[in-house]
Amino acid sequence: MINLKLPYVKVKTWLLVLVLVVNAFALKAGIEPNKVFVSGQVLHVKYGGPIPNHPVTICSRNGSDVRGYYYKEIFTNDEGYFFDTIVTNDKSGTYVISTRDKFNESFEKTLHFRFGEIIYSNIMLCNFAIDAPYQFKPLQARFKYVQKAGGDRFRFYFFDQTTNPDIIFWKWSFGDGTTSSERNPEHVYSRPGLFQVSLTVNLIVNSQLLSNTITQLVYISQLEYHHFGGHVFSEEMPIDLGFAYLYLKDSANHFFPIDTARIDTLGYYYFYQIPASDYVVKSELNKNSVYAGRLLPTYYGDQLFWQEARSIHLDHTSWEYDIRLKPMDEYMPGNGYIEGHIEYDNLPKGTVDTRPAVGANIFLIDEDDHMLMCSNANDMGVFVFGDMETTSYWVYPEITGVLAEKIKVDLSDENPNATGIHITVVEDVASGVNDELVSIGQELIFPNPASDAITVQFNTKLNQPLDIELYNTQGKLVKSYFPIAYSTNSVNLDVSDVETGMYLLQYHDGKTSKSYRIVVTR
Repeated sequence: MINLKLPYVKVKTWLLVLVLVVNAFALKAGIEPNKVFVSGQVLHVKYGGPIPNHPVTICSRNGSDVRGYYYKEIFTNDEGYFFDTIVTNDKSGTYVISTRDKFNESFEKTLHFRFGEIIYSNIMLCNFAIDAPYQFKPLQARFKYVQKAGGDRFRFYFFDQTTNPDIIFWKWSFGDGTTSSERNPEHVYSRPGLFQVSLTVNLIVNSQLLSNTITQLVYISQLEYHHFGGHVFSEEMPIDLGFAYLYLKDSANHFFPIDTARIDTLGYYYFYQIPASDYVVKSELNKNSVYAGRLLPTYYGDQLFWQEARSIHLDHTSWEYDIRLKPMDEYMPGNGYIEGHIEYDNLPKGTVDTRPAVGANIFLIDEDDHMLMCSNANDMGVFVFGDMETTSYWVYPEITGVLAEKIKVDLSDENPNATGIHITVVEDVASGVNDELVSIGQELIFPNPASDAITVQFNTKLNQPLDIELYNTQGKLVKSYFPIAYSTNSVNLDVSDVETGMYLLQYHDGKTSKSYRIVVTR
């Protein structure tokens, strides 16, 4: 990656560059997480030469851990390079790198880093071209490079900018073991990495050979990164306080949480340093927003459910992904009250501890599919709806990437309260029950969720054999139970050998067929 045939005077720079490269790959291997590597070069804007012993400042901004503020002043070496290694507890954040010219005018650049299970970006490369006191040289090599846009990020164009018309020789070393003698070469790298590119120029003056070399760093990240964001609106105006949640969407339609952005008083959300891929964004209000209690959590594409959300195919930086939060439908007030609990339960079999699904969105829907309220589960996983009329409702957990079913709740003047709702999320499936036993039509199916066996209890004895089949959510037959003898009023179905998830339990007696959703847990 780095040309080992460097002059002795460049050994120090080469070693620092090599440290950056080794540490970057050590991070990917999980050896030294949470280190950010900052490097760059300060060159003279007019003559192109490196500016040594020049101050550069680095300070943090907008990190996920606000306690970890960072500020440091460092100085360039003889080749104009500066280097710093920052140890941070932040999973993502921003650093501002700045310097000043001889007129005390400030130059700064904002760069971003990110750590995660499936995304990491920890190398920041920042170059400056400024006016500063400079010792003129008879010959000063200089060049610039351009990374090709449009997907081929391994292709670079290099341009000689040496200000002398009498150059007779150019030699480029691209830092990966390859060279070129063209004046303005094109080069394609075969792998990601940090490369030190050098240009040597020669000319003859009064029968004497003059030669000069300059180097610059080229960084190609493991992934292609972009920034994106947008406005979040109420009915007409940007919201004041809220959150935006970013989910990576893979080819199997699985969703992985990536980041959370706070929305300020201007209604903007931003996500920085995100790899090119497909994403879904959901936004919701902060509980202290002036719009709280009026607007529902909404996905990009202005949809309430993740299955209908509009995917963002990220292949360039854009700030046009606006979201308009959906308003709640009106409902009649009353003394109705619904309380429930939602938890994650994908722990090993035999473990009774569960984890509350903190912050999960629970929708309250009437029988005409009007979206009346949204309750966010608290730190104990409890959600509450109150002060509505006593009638029939549906409770629905809306969790990104999780298949769910609506839970029927009937309130009456005699029984205005319902407090026995329990929702369990197993991997990417959510299932709910109202009390410990669920009545579905003329049958009782319990327990649901189940881990070992499910009982189907009928009000009357079967009068003919029964075939029962279990299908997964993709419609594939998982298990068959047949024939079930008649003259019985209950059936026990073994599910101990079935993987966790949501299933369709279907049975038929030769004349009719019925299907019910069940959940298998471990």
